Amino acid sequence: MINRLGDSYVAGFLYVYLIEGDIAKDMVYGSACAALSTTIPNETMPLFTKDRVE
Repeated sequence: MINRLGDSYVAGFLYVYLIEGDIAKDMVYGSACAALSTTIPNETMPLFTKDRVE
């Protein structure tokens, strides 16, 4: 579970960082992705859309 949280956080963070470069928004997206990854039970690769993160 811990590894999935870190991976999801980094994915969300990098997604916004590479597009916008806004550090504050990067951290919010990273946190949202990590939180969403905990809502999908027994998934090794949780996938969700940008709309769901926002």
